[in-house]
Amino acid sequence: ATRTTLETLGLRALAAAIDDGRLPPAAIGPAFERGFRAAWLTQVVDSDPALRGFHAREHERRIRRFAELDREVLATTGAMVVARLAAAVPRAGAAASGSSEVGILLREIAKKRRHLPLRRLFASIPNLLARLEPCMLMSPLSVAQYLGPELPPFDLVVFDEASQVTPWDAIGALSRGGACVVVGDSKQLPPTSFFQLGESADDEPDAVHGTGEAGEELVVDLESVLDECAASGFRRLGLRWHYRSRHESLITFSNYRYYDNSLLTFPAPLERGRGRGVSLVRVEGVYDRSRSRTNPKEAESVVADLLARLRAIDDPERAPSFGIVTFSRPQQELVLDLLERARRDDPGLESWFADARPEPVFVKNLENVQGDERDVILFSIGYGPDAAGKVAMNFGPLNAQGGERRLNVAITRARLEVVVHATLRPEQIDLTRTNAAGVRHLREFLEYAERGPRALAAALVLDPDAAHDSPFERDVDRALAAAGHSVVRQVGCSGYRIDLAVRDPDEPGAFLLGIECDGASYHSARTARERDRLREAVLVGLGWKLVRIWSTDWWRDPAAELARVGEAIAAARAARPRRPSASEPVPKPANPAVTASPANAAAEAASLPPPVAAAAPRTLAEPYLVAAAVKPRPDAEGFFLPSQDAAVLAAVEAVLAIEAPIHADLLCRRVAEHAGLARATARVRERVLGVLGRLPKERRPTTRGEFLWSAQRDPASWRGYRSAGTGAGSRDADAIAPEEIANAALDVLRAQIAMPRGELAREAARALGFARSGARVEAAMQTGIELLLTRDGEAQLDAEGRVALGRA
Repeated sequence: ATRTTLETLGLRALAAAIDDGRLPPAAIGPAFERGFRAAWLTQVVDSDPALRGFHAREHERRIRRFAELDREVLATTGAMVVARLAAAVPRAGAAASGSSEVGILLREIAKKRRHLPLRRLFASIPNLLARLEPCMLMSPLSVAQYLGPELPPFDLVVFDEASQVTPWDAIGALSRGGACVVVGDSKQLPPTSFFQLGESADDEPDAVHGTGEAGEELVVDLESVLDECAASGFRRLGLRWHYRSRHESLITFSNYRYYDNSLLTFPAPLERGRGRGVSLVRVEGVYDRSRSRTNPKEAESVVADLLARLRAIDDPERAPSFGIVTFSRPQQELVLDLLERARRDDPGLESWFADARPEPVFVKNLENVQGDERDVILFSIGYGPDAAGKVAMNFGPLNAQGGERRLNVAITRARLEVVVHATLRPEQIDLTRTNAAGVRHLREFLEYAERGPRALAAALVLDPDAAHDSPFERDVDRALAAAGHSVVRQVGCSGYRIDLAVRDPDEPGAFLLGIECDGASYHSARTARERDRLREAVLVGLGWKLVRIWSTDWWRDPAAELARVGEAIAAARAARPRRPSASEPVPKPANPAVTASPANAAAEAASLPPPVAAAAPRTLAEPYLVAAAVKPRPDAEGFFLPSQDAAVLAAVEAVLAIEAPIHADLLCRRVAEHAGLARATARVRERVLGVLGRLPKERRPTTRGEFLWSAQRDPASWRGYRSAGTGAGSRDADAIAPEEIANAALDVLRAQIAMPRGELAREAARALGFARSGARVEAAMQTGIELLLTRDGEAQLDAEGRVALGRA
């Protein structure tokens, strides 16, 4: 009965396997469930075109092609922007009018002394300035000092490091633009005067609101323009991807303590140590609290560490960069003195400090290190027990309000390694004696430097209890382990982790291969660029070898996929490079420390191509040519006879083809000359225009006022002009079409940017071949200039009433 039921349900094979003993009773349930699920999966796959047509190798080929095209788009866009900006630069030449903006600048360049102040010079060349410097890098003070309020507004004002810009400094620059982007980190330094003589951190107001004499409410400015914008409810865009740090532990403490683990960081294929990450060097020193406020032993330890690294480098051109950060100004000055002495004794060290190096060695304190970065940062805490063994709970700026922000800045300056030289032990910081958040965080950071991520109550880089994202990932893990590989799962500290990583058996602490499965991490990406290019680009830049296993392939043939991973592991082991130490060259990322949403193309690590050197714009001028050959030529004797219509029309069209746009009177004169007539009388004019009027509409020339245009030249789009010439090729000014005069004036502006209207008329006349500018010439030129000002965007009147080239 059971067999009959099974056969009715389509399970004849199961019944046969039970009958012949291939399935023992204990295996019947699992066998049925596996068969049922396999049949269900097959049906689902067959009914979904995307799954049914999926082929892993073809899909990977498409991903590679997409990534290639995406990089090309970025590179081409960059080159196009550079080319457009270069094309907007005017042709500079000795013939520039002295009153034009180019002429004013050339005259200032030629001067040996008594130059115009920059503010007056910029006010004299507002249109040229925007073309020569389309992007100006200035401090708020420089904006107020050099840019007058009469200058045209900028399209965009960008504040960088906005947490350090006070609102009263920012407002002047803010008013210069039509739009503004304020970039900053509220967890980094506020505007500070801690080390300025006569001021202290206690000078800050402790109330936001107050009351004036008349009882009106007063609002005290917030610390920075960043805070003001945040409080005003402006739209925010959080920057999440962090990949300046070449080892995740360099940012882990700040990510955990200051950014709520919201930064998306990327693990390195090396564990902490061996010239990577954060480490601690204990120094048996003494903090001279009462006199010098320095720690000599600690300063000597830092300097000795730096000198040993510099002297061990064989190739300075490819070497990493170094910086020293101290927690106080006296300790900074002591370190500088020690380095100065070492440089005197060993001149070979001098090149490391030269400004000619892309990143020379620096020595800075907490207050002035924001914005700097180096491959290796050496810390000198400075503070610690005094000669009596007592530790005062005074740690300079860390005790002030916002001191934790100073710590955050300092500990995130390194790309490769942070080495903390400290006399101070974490347990010597008594938190019952201070409420300062900066001091509490210093203790936590010292513990972190000593013990690594395990000192934090955060996710660890290597968590043996980390769960798999999916049963598929678990199966791959078990198969690799059964094949004899040591596998770590969920490698990483932040929201992004590598699913599985295979340890290098010959090099403890290193990974041979990262394995990514198409699970939660893959399908959580918001864009194809993020999912299929940017993540991989960042990880490969950190040194990972990666392989992806697709769940469909693993389902169909797990043995083949396991063999493919084994081949990738063997290839990674064969190609394994020697790991660099801290004194060896370090590849530098081409991107800023933190970039916006991965959908932003700026996340790409590839650099743009070199700037395109655009040639100077070609002049629009052409020689004025006269129609010399006309076939058939009209007969003077029969010029007015109907039998000569074809010959007269041929002469008219031949002149138009070469000389248009041409004034109707000049056209009639040219046709009369070809017919051998002495003058272009009213009767000749009537004859010529009458012949044109009888032409079919498609052959009839365009007429604008008294000027006729051939089909070869469109009045709306033609931007050329012809020199008036001499002799047979000469033209009177009022015989030149206003469109042609406007084009000549535009060409002058392309070379000289802006000039008074009268000067522009004289320069345009000169370009058209007029040696002198009389009343008739001046009137004709002004008509053309007026037309130019009506053409959309090509020219405009500036604030000074000058005619200026339109915006690039």
